[in-house]
Amino acid sequence: MTFWILKKYLAVPRNGLSIEKTVLTFSLSMALGSVAYLLTQTVDVILLRAMMDAKEVGYYSAGIRIPKLIQGMLLTPLQIPFLYYFSHPDSKKITRQIIEFGTKIIAFATGIGSLLLFTFADKIVLIVFGAPFENSINVLRIFSAHFFLLGFFTFVGPFFLSIKKPLVPVFLGLLGFAVNLIFDLILIPYWGAAGAALAGIICILAEMFVYLALMEKKYSIRISPKSLCLLILFGLSILVGMKVSVFLSMPVFVAACLALKIVDIEDLKKMAALIKEKKAR
Repeated sequence: MTFWILKKYLAVPRNGLSIEKTVLTFSLSMALGSVAYLLTQTVDVILLRAMMDAKEVGYYSAGIRIPKLIQGMLLTPLQIPFLYYFSHPDSKKITRQIIEFGTKIIAFATGIGSLLLFTFADKIVLIVFGAPFENSINVLRIFSAHFFLLGFFTFVGPFFLSIKKPLVPVFLGLLGFAVNLIFDLILIPYWGAAGAALAGIICILAEMFVYLALMEKKYSIRISPKSLCLLILFGLSILVGMKVSVFLSMPVFVAACLALKIVDIEDLKKMAALIKEKKAR
């Protein structure tokens, strides 16, 4: 908008400016993606303030802060190298393998991180924010699953950008916003900040299942069933933490994954070999 306002003051060629279709599509998709992201990130706070009070907004913001920071530091930077791998002409044959095996490995790692947040939520909140934010502990325990579920989305952006389908993540984001809005309206009146956190988890679950179905049906990329088993084991680990002891949740998850051979050292070696193969080319 700023450009079009200032255009008459700039040295524009007489025949005007032409924008390539691919550039225009990419720019519009990025703009729509930003709007979808902002809507999803702000709807919880807006509804909490409208339906509850300012304290619930504070509890919610404090509870989701740590998972969001970890996501920004660890998961977001991963998309850059994989965008390079998927965009390279020689990578077409191994893209599917990287997505199938990489999703499982990353989800396993984010599952461990999420369960650490779940286990030590009380200590994290009290150390970082202090006793006045004690109500944020349950928010953090619920929202800790968000970091785990994001492990399944690590390759969404790089893959669809590499095949010039940038609007797909945008539509996933808009779907997530709609689901989040509906469940916010249902859960916030009952549970306040904790309800908003739970709505966020339901939102990302809906996005994840649509994404997995799309990848299999349209692009013939089937996420390993073992990756989906991680969801069940993660849920069982959370249940053990709630019913027995939070300190058992992470060991139960890791032990179950190793015992059932969901993840083993051979998977790590295979993933490393695929990436080395790409570098050798």
